[in-house]
Amino acid sequence: MVIQHRRTLQALEAHSAVNMKCSDKFKIVDRLLTNWFKKLGHKVGEHPSYFIIIPFFLTLLAATGSQRIYYEDDPEYLFSPVTGRAKQERAIVKEFFPDNFTRFNPSRMTDLGKFVRLLITATDDGTLIRPEVFDEIVRLDSIVSNVTISNGERDWTFEDLCARWEGKCLRNPIVKLAPYVPDVVSGKLNLTYPIWFSDNYDIFVFPASLGSPVVSGEHLQEVPALQLLYWASNHTDFDVNVSLQWETEVLRVLEEHIHTFRHIRIARFRSQTLQTELEDNTISIMPFMFATVAIMVMFCIVTSMMGDCVRSKPLVGLLGVVSATLATGTAFGLLMYCGLPFIGINLAAPFLMLGIGIDDTFVMLAAWRRTRLQDPVPVRLSHAYEEAAVSITITSLTDMFSFWVGAVTPFPSVQIFCVYTGMSVVFTYLWHVTFFGGCMAVFGYLEEQGRHGVTCRPVLPVSQSEDRGCWYQLCCSGGISKSDPWNEKDNKDHIIMVFFRDGVAQLLNIPAIKAFVIMVFLVYLGVAIWGCTMVREGLERRRLSKDDSYSVQFYDVEDLYFREHPYRVQVIVQGKMDYSDPEVQRQVENLLQTFENSTYIEGPLLHRVVAPGLGQLRGDERAHPQHERQHARALAGGIQDGTCPITLDTAFNEKGEIVASRFIIQTRHINNTLEDKDMMLELRRICEESELECSIFHPLFVFFDQFVLVRTVSIQSISIAAGIMCVVSLIFIPNPVCSLWVAFSILSIEIGVIGYMTLWGVNLDSISMINLIMEASLPSFGVATLYFAPSYIFVTFFKTNFLVIFFGMVHGIFLLPPTEVKPNSLAALPTADGTFYVNGGGQIVTLHGKAGEMPPLRIPRPQSSRTSRTDSSVRLTTGAFTVAEESPPSLPKSRPRVKLCLCERAMMHVGASIIRITEGPSHDKYMSRRDLATPDVARH
Repeated sequence: MVIQHRRTLQALEAHSAVNMKCSDKFKIVDRLLTNWFKKLGHKVGEHPSYFIIIPFFLTLLAATGSQRIYYEDDPEYLFSPVTGRAKQERAIVKEFFPDNFTRFNPSRMTDLGKFVRLLITATDDGTLIRPEVFDEIVRLDSIVSNVTISNGERDWTFEDLCARWEGKCLRNPIVKLAPYVPDVVSGKLNLTYPIWFSDNYDIFVFPASLGSPVVSGEHLQEVPALQLLYWASNHTDFDVNVSLQWETEVLRVLEEHIHTFRHIRIARFRSQTLQTELEDNTISIMPFMFATVAIMVMFCIVTSMMGDCVRSKPLVGLLGVVSATLATGTAFGLLMYCGLPFIGINLAAPFLMLGIGIDDTFVMLAAWRRTRLQDPVPVRLSHAYEEAAVSITITSLTDMFSFWVGAVTPFPSVQIFCVYTGMSVVFTYLWHVTFFGGCMAVFGYLEEQGRHGVTCRPVLPVSQSEDRGCWYQLCCSGGISKSDPWNEKDNKDHIIMVFFRDGVAQLLNIPAIKAFVIMVFLVYLGVAIWGCTMVREGLERRRLSKDDSYSVQFYDVEDLYFREHPYRVQVIVQGKMDYSDPEVQRQVENLLQTFENSTYIEGPLLHRVVAPGLGQLRGDERAHPQHERQHARALAGGIQDGTCPITLDTAFNEKGEIVASRFIIQTRHINNTLEDKDMMLELRRICEESELECSIFHPLFVFFDQFVLVRTVSIQSISIAAGIMCVVSLIFIPNPVCSLWVAFSILSIEIGVIGYMTLWGVNLDSISMINLIMEASLPSFGVATLYFAPSYIFVTFFKTNFLVIFFGMVHGIFLLPPTEVKPNSLAALPTADGTFYVNGGGQIVTLHGKAGEMPPLRIPRPQSSRTSRTDSSVRLTTGAFTVAEESPPSLPKSRPRVKLCLCERAMMHVGASIIRITEGPSHDKYMSRRDLATPDVARH
């Protein structure tokens, strides 16, 4: 949003400066700011060394904060909302049912835990129920189970660190199916789904292990995928890092053996995969960062150059990049001293700060080039600061506020990023008006001495180097002649300025072109609105991984085969209740029945198997004594001897009263993130409408909460940021029409970015939200290298940046000028003595000369002072006219007015040092902007 604001303000500043008469209501802010910056610029010009050395050493001091860096890579903390309801629900589960790794059940966990998960498919995409395939599955299980690590004190295997049930290691029961596979293939044995009991009394709950099986009636026909899960314990007997080390070793061993499996494909995942992927994202972006910085440096150097080798400022452009880099380092170091965590996405902040720094560099250099070459450096720098003050202050304030709006969102990744970038904006602004200003002053003195902009050696101006070779004239000549400072050959405008002034502006004044631009805009807006209707919400976990990560295969297989029964959801019923009361039993039965009637929940059979406590409540009459205390004592006795399965799901207080109960429900047929969100919201709705005090929980609900909040948070943050920008713009550019254009451009570009990013495959999530709220100025080809980064995070950064930059540029260059309201004409009032007065809104600029004698004239450079422009010693090239400022005389009403139209027949380019006024088809007058266009004249 910030970049479109920058582009809009720059365009509107130019238009309003020429065509609009601003209100005086808020001019006090503009005057105070310009006066203060004028004094600051003069001080910087007088003593540049202080303003260079002090910021540099402050940066070195702040950079020592990097020794206190704390890197945060927990994906749950970073990408789930701190105010998410699932975190409150997890606190309830932990209060009544803390994790138990001695009687471990994955369905009853409060977080994702420590684990290795393997998804297995056949290499020919056929069924896994084949002897040769199952033999490899058994061998795979053996390899994983025998992985051994050492922590320096002893060796550890899976048997030593696994989660347990009644003292036995929790393993994969599906592996025990191997001896029965030949009989299944031969047709001697049929497997029933969802449960099968073997002759050896082994119980196989197939939905827990198989992915998308093909079932005919109750018989299992084909199995395209299955999963093996290896749960590690969080025992205090050993450091949890041992479990993490074992997970890492498993992946390494599998990488060595994976080519030996001829019949199966293995997709692997471990508990720390998301964290390691975030670290890999950070590392993978480094080469692209260096390439981008190199491109931006070259861009800044090239665009700071001119045909005049003395006025050319390539090294100053480079120092603009250095200034932004030092400022970013200062902000980062200071925040690290304050203990703020550092996250991988913060590496995008230097790109933003370089863009903002380059933008401010161009503004200040443009203001410097509009000053008079003949003035001393302190005077020139004071005028440059005076002119650039409002522009860089507005954009820096809006950047800063926009980032800090993002800092109050409920997503920690957005908060941390915005605090770092918001503080970087502050220091970029301060360092540019101090460090970079000092650098400008130093090179200003070199320019004053007629020295080359790169080699710093004295060179001849263009007008005096005609007898030199062409290479000298092309690469070495520049500056102005001391003997002839007004020579036209030494006072040429920048070629880009001439192109937009005499080319693009003329083209946009053609009515047919205006109509075409409006038509294209309407098409653009229609497609954007259509795209907004198809916005996809939420950050999918696979998009946190690199494109070439092993986890991408895992997510693809999981989405393809394991969406039929994806989640086992805990339902917690709180409060002291007499479960022997038939009314309480009815309420519980109604709650369960309502869950089972949901399209997202499987029938009661799986509940009774997966959560035996639920079956006990619903079907075992012995579990319903007539009195609550007898019921509680019966359950307490079951806890002591471990015979009652419901004891895992019943919580007691110190008096032995039941204060909470839990049962497990099985979800089904949830195919994408949208259905993830809808399922969670529907289950919560059922709890809210129940007569009982209940809540639901699954560890992944912590992530799903972002799907619920991201749209609301994005709209609120964007609206607040847009409102702040409009207020700041109104204060610093006190014109209601300008504020309306700001609001219109922000709305139009924001709709365009959201719509077209959706069509480009970008979801509305915490990553794109950062870009939507807080885009900063950055050359589009500068971020182009990020498109090739193997990371969704940084590719999204490129896509949203590119859209904002492109749409902002097109709005500022092509849309605003054709839709601009046609201004009033300035009028030259000839008096009886032949003096022409150009009315400029209260102040009069007088052209002394004879009436009717108006040959083409040119004043090469502006006067040195804004407050006093009278200088009768400065003559035009013809000697016919001088320019002075004085009070207007009393003019007869009957005096004819000679129109000097600044709309269609003429053009005034505010950014140029020379203004051309066309009175007719063959009469052109050239005058200095400062001499003709006083602030009030320009705004009129």
